[in-house]
Amino acid sequence: MNMIFTLKQLRLVMVRILVAVVVVLFAFPAAAQSFNCGGRLNASEQAVCASQELSSWDVQVAQMYGKLRYSGDGRKREAALRSQRAFLARRNRCGGNFVCILNAYEAQAGALNGIRKAF
Repeated sequence: MNMIFTLKQLRLVMVRILVAVVVVLFAFPAAAQSFNCGGRLNASEQAVCASQELSSWDVQVAQMYGKLRYSGDGRKREAALRSQRAFLARRNRCGGNFVCILNAYEAQAGALNGIRKAF
């Protein structure tokens, strides 16, 4: 079997690979929030769904919370649960205010990181 390709054949293969990569990259959003954006949402949740930056923060905080919430340490779990409940109430009081919501996510990431290190 002869494996010699012409330049034209190589270009065609490269174009096909590039198209496949682009299709895969655009098939999935860069960041998806930790909750379903369909259905009834409060103003803060709507803002998170509408913003890629807030969605990214939401995913990050949800992952941090999940690691603590499902860790083997009961103190971490309880502290994370209390912190997350307070955070959600604080975030939801922001309404649709982007800066307020962003500040809430940044503060919660710091709080969860503190819980992770404290125990």
